[in-house]
Amino acid sequence: MEQRITFCSGVDGRSIACAVVGNGLPLVRSPWWVSHLQYEWENADLRRFLESLAQQHTLIRYDRVGVGLSDRSIAEFTLEAEVRNLEAVVSHHRLERFALLGSSLGAPIAIAFAAQHPKLVSHLVLYGGFASGPKLAKPEVQSALLTLIGASWGLGAKALTDIFAPDLSSDQRKELLGYGLAASSAVTAVRLLKFMYQIDVEQAARKVRIPTLCSTAGRIAPFRSRRRDVSRLLSLRRNW
Repeated sequence: MEQRITFCSGVDGRSIACAVVGNGLPLVRSPWWVSHLQYEWENADLRRFLESLAQQHTLIRYDRVGVGLSDRSIAEFTLEAEVRNLEAVVSHHRLERFALLGSSLGAPIAIAFAAQHPKLVSHLVLYGGFASGPKLAKPEVQSALLTLIGASWGLGAKALTDIFAPDLSSDQRKELLGYGLAASSAVTAVRLLKFMYQIDVEQAARKVRIPTLCSTAGRIAPFRSRRRDVSRLLSLRRNW
């Protein structure tokens, strides 16, 4: 399999990078906190995970504005803008109905989109996400992490890895750190983390009436575990 990279125009004309791989019913992945389409594809574990998803689906991923291959100019992040940019990706690929996958920061974006566009989303898959950012950590912890990332993105990325992926091997930790540093600048990482701590879609979640598969895993799961969950995701295909 090989991914195909294209670009579309999002909010304020900013460029959004999109990647498409596979064939079949469309599955759109809302991006997690920071992402980089090319880095993901070159990472062996991530690529196996993505190829598993693409075996029976047309998998569509994108980097949000501010990170990865998308427009890297400094951006202010809002829920409205994130939903509108997802709308732009859907329009760019001329999708009429699709499954939507969201993990980490991608989960609340996926929830908000599904609540606003129930006729577009056939199934919602939430993995290791959240609905209320303020509940993720105590205010003093939030402040400490934001200060650390602002002072040193490298040290901040290491701290986040310790929190969310403590069981990774040393090589996996090194790859994850390299991924984060390649995907985003320190300024953008701080703004995204602030946005994560502020976002709240609990009210929107109550409006979602489509079939939903939800894993409440609070940490970054090993990719072998994610691949096991893929079989559950693909089983939804029978009901499309």
